[in-house]
Amino acid sequence: MLGGGNSVGSNPTGIGTGLNYLGTSRSDKRDNFSGYSGAIVVNNSTATMLEFKTPSIATVATFVFTSDEVADANKFIGFKISIDSQEVYDARFYNRSSGGGSSIDLDVPLILAIGGESQVKIEAQTDTTSNVTTFASIWLREI
Repeated sequence: MLGGGNSVGSNPTGIGTGLNYLGTSRSDKRDNFSGYSGAIVVNNSTATMLEFKTPSIATVATFVFTSDEVADANKFIGFKISIDSQEVYDARFYNRSSGGGSSIDLDVPLILAIGGESQVKIEAQTDTTSNVTTFASIWLREI
């Protein structure tokens, strides 16, 4: 694996930092990159899941977020994306069940266009005092 794909990773190929270079597609000759946060536990806090610099070319990024259930009623798990220190996405998924344990459907990917050499930061956040395990994965494709 080239680079770690997380906030402490680097890519020895020099194509972006903190991303994995997947190669060039056969059909259209565009480069592809990926990143994966691994398990990030949040508890009444915000934690960095991924932080990376995009390659020198513009990309289309597909983000997928996954998390444990938020067991506490009226509490949330959320995800933030910042590009060059500007927040561009902030979504919070609330457990509205009075008994807790409501699952959160995060299966719908988020797709964004990102300029070349942009600094991207992805964070998980929650206001529950229970541990919530979160994961983020990203796939970038050269435009």
